[in-house]
Amino acid sequence: MLSNLLIQPAPQDPQTPIFTAEPGEKVRFRMAHPFGTGTSQVFTIHGHNWQRNPYQKNSTEIGNNNLSQWLGSRDNHGSTDHFELVLDRAGGQAGKEGDYLYSVFHPFQARLGAWGLFRVRTPNNNPPPLQPNAACKPIPAPKKALPMLIDPDHQRFIREPANQNVKP
Repeated sequence: MLSNLLIQPAPQDPQTPIFTAEPGEKVRFRMAHPFGTGTSQVFTIHGHNWQRNPYQKNSTEIGNNNLSQWLGSRDNHGSTDHFELVLDRAGGQAGKEGDYLYSVFHPFQARLGAWGLFRVRTPNNNPPPLQPNAACKPIPAPKKALPMLIDPDHQRFIREPANQNVKP
């Protein structure tokens, strides 16, 4: 899922959300985790960092907070959690164009679709055609879909709801 070479028959955009911004642009993601899943995730946007608490004026405005910790990923993003993820510069500190992966840390959840692209590009700048790396060969598409199995090692990360009963 991390390479355009894995998309067959030809490189194309993945079927996940793609958010866009211009290089150096200030960007805000409003992150919210709904009720019910019982799992916590570690969320990251590769190549970017942000303030843990981007608030000023007694937390009444979103802005630069000199006392805030800087993060490259946010952990314990679970049920009922919400936060503001404010990037000072799209494309990282250098403002580089490109596709940046955003995902959750847990591989099983990423495999289920908890990932996407943050595309940083100037307007009307079409991406150059992808050139396969000479050292890498495209992986042939599987002949049949593989079943989604929960690996016993991953089972310990999945929490079942405490109350299994339906409303009385």
